Amino acid sequence: MMTRSILPSVLAALFVCGAMTGPTLAATAKRSPPPAATKPLDRALVPGAGLIRPFLFPEWQETRLSNGLPVLIVTKHDNPVVSLQYVLRGGADTDPAGKSGRATLAAAVWTKGTAKQTSTAIDDMFEFYGASLSATASRNATEIALATPSEHFLTLLPLVADIALHPSLPEGEITRARDLAVTELRQSEDKVADLADRALMGTLFPGHPYGQMTQGAVKSVEAMTRTDLSGFFQNQLVPANAMLIVSGDVTPRTLLPQLEKLFGKTPAGKAPVVTVPTPNAVGAMSITVIDKPGAVQSALRVATLGLTAKDKDADAWEVADAMLGGLFTSRLNVNLRETKGYTYGAGTRFSRWSQPGYIQARTSVDAKYTVPAVGEILKEFARIRQEPVSAAELNKAKQYLIGTYANAYETVNDIGDEIATLKLLGLPGSYVREYRDRIAKVTAADVLRVSKRFLDPAHLTVIVAGDAKQTQGLQEFGKVTLVPAATLVAKP
Repeated sequence: MMTRSILPSVLAALFVCGAMTGPTLAATAKRSPPPAATKPLDRALVPGAGLIRPFLFPEWQETRLSNGLPVLIVTKHDNPVVSLQYVLRGGADTDPAGKSGRATLAAAVWTKGTAKQTSTAIDDMFEFYGASLSATASRNATEIALATPSEHFLTLLPLVADIALHPSLPEGEITRARDLAVTELRQSEDKVADLADRALMGTLFPGHPYGQMTQGAVKSVEAMTRTDLSGFFQNQLVPANAMLIVSGDVTPRTLLPQLEKLFGKTPAGKAPVVTVPTPNAVGAMSITVIDKPGAVQSALRVATLGLTAKDKDADAWEVADAMLGGLFTSRLNVNLRETKGYTYGAGTRFSRWSQPGYIQARTSVDAKYTVPAVGEILKEFARIRQEPVSAAELNKAKQYLIGTYANAYETVNDIGDEIATLKLLGLPGSYVREYRDRIAKVTAADVLRVSKRFLDPAHLTVIVAGDAKQTQGLQEFGKVTLVPAATLVAKP
């Protein structure tokens, strides 16, 4: 309050003083030269691409502890931080039928206590040292991740090892995590985008592990018990099924004895066999409407089976995807957002799993534009598989992918994640180190070839989640199946 009352009078005094002394100051001050004339900015011109900065994905040291646990170490002393990831092979792809969400719920309680430490004590410890510990489950892995200043890494390492290897799974923590997961799932039932995603996976991968959502469904998560989660860890949490990745400001010579002491004494166990079958392609154009009466928007998904991480066409498809929907200036976004004004944004996604995953276009539109928006997506799918792309469009996509490549590895945790992905999918380090060179070699003919391969209209799945009253006219694209939203969310 004092500052507020004094400030106006101070400013007034300075103003008066400046007014009185101004002529004298002006007479003695050295005048600056007039600014040089500048060319008016033409906002219609897109700035050219900048220089590509050199970047090489770091090498790592790979060894094994006495129990066979693989240890991969990346040494980077440029920042005083360390990332540790204890990764289990197998995530949502291990969820039994009718128990979707098991791996995700197991991850949620993995860090919530050991025989020696309570959840509160664990949280307090990491907060005190300015570190973080998290656990997540993806489609093919479940992991604990530590991020910490390097000066505290060895102090926290014994606690991390205890948490990673000996989770106590307290019943109260399971109840809390389960209730939170169910609440989030129930909230998602009112979101057309979430309904569309759930319907897409179930339609594209019927009866397949990929058809189950990683977060599960209300019915399956509500029924999850401590026995279910304990079973997950009994099968998965063995050194024979794990890997330990440490990245950052560490010295392998001094680190490895510590890792051996803390992680190397656990019996190797036997890695579970997780068999993910090859999904079957849709035999004809499939259109499913998830009816959410009164919805003011429609969530649209147009998808097909895609590629595996080892597919020979992975790089060519990545370039094609960038032009189709991966960039802000992509064909889908320019068409649906800029030209038609149907949406705030439209784009594409594709997965890289051990078996063929999805390729999908996705957007949400005002309900009244539902049918024409589907039509425009199908037109763009047809155009990129029928007409060669221009050299300018091809080069822009490749420059973007090459130029932003290094952005994905800004932190040591990012680097650890990539190493884990390479190992899980059986890919060599050269896969990521030679990425830029491979992208640079993609041609317009490659883009046309992979677009014809993947975007066959006979194998497309179209999902519309919204008010069915706004979908009249979809029949012109194929047979339409109507599914009430309540029926979809009731599935386990």
